[in-house]
Amino acid sequence: MKRVDSLARTNLAFMLLEKPAVAAGSAVSPEAIKYLEDAYEKDPYAFSAFRLGIGRALQANQSEAAKLWDEATRLSWGSDALDRRMYSSFLAALHGEPQGLEAFTQVVQMFEREGAAGQLEGVRRDAELIRRSGLYSAQITPIIELLDASIRKAREAK
Repeated sequence: MKRVDSLARTNLAFMLLEKPAVAAGSAVSPEAIKYLEDAYEKDPYAFSAFRLGIGRALQANQSEAAKLWDEATRLSWGSDALDRRMYSSFLAALHGEPQGLEAFTQVVQMFEREGAAGQLEGVRRDAELIRRSGLYSAQITPIIELLDASIRKAREAK
C-alpha cells in the first residue's frame, strides 16, 4: 500500500508541475513539491528519490537533485526489470557516465521495436521536466531527441 500511495503522490505532483502556469516558467508548485517529499519520506525507493530529484532540479537546487539521483541508483526500482533498465540507464546518461547514453539508447530502441510509445512518453515526461529546470541542458538534450525519435517510430510500428 505504501508503494501505491507513493505512486499516486508522485503522479499528482507531476500533474501539478505540468500545469500551464508552471510550464510557462512560473514558480514551482509548492504543493507538488510537498507531494514529492511526502512520497519519498513514506516510501524511499528509486522512483520516489528520482522524482523528488526532478522537483529539486525545478527548484534550481542542483546539488540536492544530484544527491537524490545518486541515491536512486542504490535503491530498488521495484520488480519491473524493464523499468529498472530504463531508469538506471537514464540516470547514467544524465550523469554523463561513459556508456550511459549508449545503454539508454539500447533500452529505448527495445521499447521502440515493441511499439511501446506510452512507456517512452512517460520517460519523455520526466526528461521534459528536467529540461525545464535548465540545469542539465547538455545531458538532457540528446536524451529528449532520442526519445522523440523513438516515440515517433514506436507509433509507426503499431
